[in-house]
Amino acid sequence: FQVLQDGLLLVLNWCFSDGDAVFVHDNAPSHKSSETRYWLDQRHIEVSSWPPQNPHLNIIENVCCMMKLELQKEVERITSKKELIDVLQRIWRHIHESKIFEMYQTLPARMRAFGSLE
Repeated sequence: FQVLQDGLLLVLNWCFSDGDAVFVHDNAPSHKSSETRYWLDQRHIEVSSWPPQNPHLNIIENVCCMMKLELQKEVERITSKKELIDVLQRIWRHIHESKIFEMYQTLPARMRAFGSLE
């Protein structure tokens, strides 16, 4: 719970001092454990329902999907672990920050479309 205490509470207090925040997580077992739910409930932190590994709602999953698509174009030419790492690093460097910013900007609309944000 140290991560929640030191990280989440700090961010919530700094960015959402009015208390108007919704905590969103990916439904990993540790995130939805009874202990975590209790900790969040005790601090009156609203939690959004969020389908696990939903690329429409999770920017990281979306970026991973983009990387996998690019990797598939080159997979037959990769013959070593070093080449794989080099290709993945090149793919990562070529993902323009504007694409990630666009995903971030459209997140509220996508959440509404999937019923995760009322």
